[in-house]
Amino acid sequence: MSTGDLSAVAQLGKSGQGWWSKDTSNIATNTNYTTGTSFEVSPGVNFSYRSFFTFDFGNPAVQGYTITGATLQLQAFIGTGLNDGGQISLFDVSTSPILLNNTVELATQSIWDDLGNGTLYGTSQVGGAINPTDILSFQLNGAALADLNNAIGHGLFSISATKVLNETFSGSSANGNQRLLLELSPAVPESSTWAMMILGFAGVGYLAYRRSRKDHGLALAAA
Repeated sequence: MSTGDLSAVAQLGKSGQGWWSKDTSNIATNTNYTTGTSFEVSPGVNFSYRSFFTFDFGNPAVQGYTITGATLQLQAFIGTGLNDGGQISLFDVSTSPILLNNTVELATQSIWDDLGNGTLYGTSQVGGAINPTDILSFQLNGAALADLNNAIGHGLFSISATKVLNETFSGSSANGNQRLLLELSPAVPESSTWAMMILGFAGVGYLAYRRSRKDHGLALAAA
């Protein structure tokens, strides 16, 4: 699935991605997902950014499945931090997806903290990106898989990203490649569901047995 899926865009009014900063204002329509810090924007002034990615888990394509693996793929675009070895960390997000995607003005303290704390979904060092079109892949951990499975059928779901040292993903936009690749397997019914199914099969079998006995009795009477 993608941040640019039509169902997500219909709910958000744009692709489900962007950045927040406490140092510089943003606008609602911006889909750049710059992550990290731009040092010395002017003498003694640094701009730090935290980004997010929102996906629609109300998508029928994931209904009835269990997610067994997930990888977040992001296009590199440009940035001084593509090869500085700075670590990117991915976290859960509790802020409402609608509020999160309304990237107007400066980040509030609650949004800023939410994007850089919470349940850790994975970490990776950035390195080796050469071209703006290169795709960086981030494998999500077990905690992320648990939350993703709980999100199935419940609409929009967001993942945040922070980066140590210099910024990356600068100049990014919805025209790039921002995807969540999912490994799916058919969902296994819960124990209560299995019990109901077994009772149902037993009931059908008993009715068939009763009908067979009844038909056999009628046949003997006719003889």
